[in-house]
Amino acid sequence: MSYFFNGDFEDFLASDSKTYTINSNKKNQEFEYLILWLEEEELYTTKKYESDYLSFIEKNKDSKPKITTNKSKVKLWCQNTDDKKLQRVLNSKRTSTKFAIENNFAHPETKICVEGEKIKDNFLYKDPLGMSGIGIWKGSQHKDKISSFLKNKKMIEEPLLERTFDIGCCVLEGENVFYQNHIDEYFQYKGTTLGLSLEKLNWFEEYKRKIEMIKKHYREIGIRGPYSIDSFLYKENGIEKLYALSEVNARKTMGYTAIKLWEKYFPMKRYCSFKIIAQRDLKTVIDHNKIFERFNGEVIPLSPNGNIFFTYLIGADSIHDLHELEDDLLFTLLKDI
Repeated sequence: MSYFFNGDFEDFLASDSKTYTINSNKKNQEFEYLILWLEEEELYTTKKYESDYLSFIEKNKDSKPKITTNKSKVKLWCQNTDDKKLQRVLNSKRTSTKFAIENNFAHPETKICVEGEKIKDNFLYKDPLGMSGIGIWKGSQHKDKISSFLKNKKMIEEPLLERTFDIGCCVLEGENVFYQNHIDEYFQYKGTTLGLSLEKLNWFEEYKRKIEMIKKHYREIGIRGPYSIDSFLYKENGIEKLYALSEVNARKTMGYTAIKLWEKYFPMKRYCSFKIIAQRDLKTVIDHNKIFERFNGEVIPLSPNGNIFFTYLIGADSIHDLHELEDDLLFTLLKDI
């Protein structure tokens, strides 16, 4: 048996196709190397990996990463596609938004928008099956695109809020793992920080109670783990408020990946950070061994050279050390290693 990284899972859900077709294209290849880091099974891909990169993984993993081009016994890694109808319901922002509105888990002005309604400047409009910031448009900048989309589908209309902290909850075998997500100004995922003592914060008990309500609702629909629930804090009129349910992703997410990488490579570290940077922002080709040695094994560059995104993992015993390591890493990468 081998694994295939079906990063186009949401594309399939949004399509008219009844069955999923395995296609080792650039989109699916972008993060497929995570399987090499996490699994003992083979990775199915048509991509060629440099021997030095595979040796670097083997040195850290203590087992040889395996790759196959044999398509005969392939299992989808991100999520199975057997019941497309159910997966569409579970992963749709319409499902999460409807529940959030009914239970006051969203902003009072959040709603499901239909064709013909006025597009507002200070609002976001979301494709119900978009992911990682793709399919989110600002009303002030993309009125024509939003209007065109609304001719065929409903959208989520949400005020453009001053987000202060993004929270993730990954549900693994019924248990919750809480973490901070890092989102950029375009609402695209940039990383996860694990190990924070969120339970000490004054909003946590309310948040945890609402998470249990969300889990119960999704279990009744038919969700099975792992899956992730995204929430965030925002400031309005000087008051910090909780947006308890932004969306649910019924698949293995980057939050899930970060947790599994932490468990496998930095189990003795109190804190861990998994981050993504565009390769174009780096001024040097990554030398994996050099980075690993420079940071005494506390920084692991994960992605191969040539990808669109560079990913790395950091483990530290204090949040101060975690931030210092990351600052030093980024400063180093912008110089020639």
